[in-house]
Amino acid sequence: MVPAKVYFDYLRNAFKSHRVRGYCVGQKRNGKTCIFEKDGKLLVAEVKGKVLYNPKEYDYEYIWMACEDIIARLARDEEHRQKIWMSWASPTNWEEKMDEEIKIRRVVSKDVLDAVKNVLKEIDMYSLIEHGASDDEFDTEAEMIVEQIKAGTSIEEISGIIADVINKMFDVNIGRLKYLKEAKKIYEVMHKL
Repeated sequence: MVPAKVYFDYLRNAFKSHRVRGYCVGQKRNGKTCIFEKDGKLLVAEVKGKVLYNPKEYDYEYIWMACEDIIARLARDEEHRQKIWMSWASPTNWEEKMDEEIKIRRVVSKDVLDAVKNVLKEIDMYSLIEHGASDDEFDTEAEMIVEQIKAGTSIEEISGIIADVINKMFDVNIGRLKYLKEAKKIYEVMHKL
């Protein structure tokens, strides 16, 4: 399970990037709308002096709902709420997915998987391999790419898949046609050219 700190860190970042004011995340503060822990539960409330207005209590397994609650209370309107929510939910949801056990499914041959691994080592994001990372550094990304490659996938589509996975895993913004040369190598292995 993803720790509450992760949810709260992303919540603070979302509030900050969307210029939300009047909140406190992780503790109770007078004059603010807060989300904090009390007696083993999460509490969302407006704090005025010693009085909690509109308090809502959540068990930790419902932390997602508690965070949605405070977002809804602090958003100016539905569009603002949606923007805050997306800024918060996208990375939080990714953390949750990373917390799940990774299941490896082979849809294409081992040769194609090896070709993808080699291509990722050549790309070597952040020069990790160059600076001593282990040979299997990009295996997770390779599996994610291979999962999306089907018979008949074009070179352009393979390039897009590579870019999408790299963008997601390394928090960058690379165009979908950047890896045409690398995609061609994978395509050739798929078609044994």
